[in-house]
Amino acid sequence: MYNETCQCSVMSTCIEQAGIYDTSTGQIQFLVPGFLSGCYIIEALLQSSLVCLYDQTCLGQLSYIDGGQWTKQLNVSYPSRYSPDTLIQKIIDSLMIEQLNTITSYESYYQECQPTCYINFPQNTSNTSSMMVQQLMDDNLTFVAIILGLAAAISIILKILILCLVNLFICTDKNGINIVPVQQVDIVMNTVRQQQIEINNLKEYVRSKQY
Repeated sequence: MYNETCQCSVMSTCIEQAGIYDTSTGQIQFLVPGFLSGCYIIEALLQSSLVCLYDQTCLGQLSYIDGGQWTKQLNVSYPSRYSPDTLIQKIIDSLMIEQLNTITSYESYYQECQPTCYINFPQNTSNTSSMMVQQLMDDNLTFVAIILGLAAAISIILKILILCLVNLFICTDKNGINIVPVQQVDIVMNTVRQQQIEINNLKEYVRSKQY
């Protein structure tokens, strides 16, 4: 495309009025109203309009030149949001929609996109929550029972070690020295017995709460 105002080699968006030319002489025969030509067909088409399709004279001229049979003009009185001179670009941007009616229906949407799998949730959530709390308490009590069992085992081991140490202290060496008084040994043994009784009582309390 080349004219006095625009060249495709310089600017690719050049457009001009579309027309029908005589191939032998190059003379213009008819300028088509509303239609443009340009460097690229798509660019020119988007900037064109449908004015000629609403004009019976334009369609008759095209039929005369082309030798074909064009249909009747479009009815301009037909209600439309687009006027005859509306650019094709605007019509495409609007998705060629005359009127968009928005109707919200969640039931229809669900029926159209109905899932193939179902998940059932328990209705009585309070019972479920209480069961979870009870399970958590049972787990905690079990953990406490294990800890107390380990503590009892450690206390027994300490008891044995203390007895060994007491026996070691009350023994005299060859020279008959380093004798531990009997009262001090009784105090140590009573302390061990008291700790053992407290641990056993705590274990019984945990078992009663667990069951």
